[in-house]
Amino acid sequence: MFSTIFGPRASETPRIETRREAIKRLLGDLNTAIDFLPEKPAVTVNPRTGHISLDLPDETVDLTRHLA
Repeated sequence: MFSTIFGPRASETPRIETRREAIKRLLGDLNTAIDFLPEKPAVTVNPRTGHISLDLPDETVDLTRHLA
């Protein structure tokens, strides 16, 4: 247990992610999350701000789960 806390230190300094790499990773995570959705959202990009928004369909609540 203490070997993980007081074990050998990393000899290398951590690599800092560039903006391009961070955006690529975030877009990959977002696309992976969208792949699991049964209904795909409408994606909108605002050219003025550069913001991306998703128009997700409303989810219907499964009331049978609340009865148990």
